[in-house]
Amino acid sequence: MKYAFDNDWIDETGRVLIGAAAGLAMVAGGHVVARRGYALYGQIVAGGGFAALYVSVFAALSFYGLIGRRRRSR
Repeated sequence: MKYAFDNDWIDETGRVLIGAAAGLAMVAGGHVVARRGYALYGQIVAGGGFAALYVSVFAALSFYGLIGRRRRSR
């Protein structure tokens, strides 16, 4: 992955989408694990997924400028 990032094979949008997909997979996996009887471990995995989603949105907004803030109209 780092080699692909360094050689610009994956652009900024791809990086954000990969992070968001990993976060969603962790949230879903944590839910599945929690339903199988390992509630604490499932919550830890899901919490890590929510953190990955947060970082992905933050990167898209602050680092890459892929999304913008909504401005109020007067």
